[in-house]
Amino acid sequence: MFDEESLLPDALRADRHRFVHADIYDAADWYDVDYAAYRAELTFYRLLLGRHARNKRVVEIGAGTGRLTLPLCGDGFLVHAVEPSAPMRALLEQKLKAAS
Repeated sequence: MFDEESLLPDALRADRHRFVHADIYDAADWYDVDYAAYRAELTFYRLLLGRHARNKRVVEIGAGTGRLTLPLCGDGFLVHAVEPSAPMRALLEQKLKAAS
């Protein structure tokens, strides 16, 4: 039986290298990178909120790292951001402090 793994350098062999699996919500630093291509989403919500948010108050459930929250705040909306993931919420809070 042919062992393909034996052809790999030691550093890449599964028995030599331990890959770490992390949920995207636990890896908040990578979340923005992973969702960077979602460009139409903000435009969609701006149009939607422009039509329906009369008092400019919004609740964002699953606010993540603030990729929608922060621009909407910049547009003058009062955004109540709800984020259950502690790492995501911590990064959002860090970004809010930096923006102040």
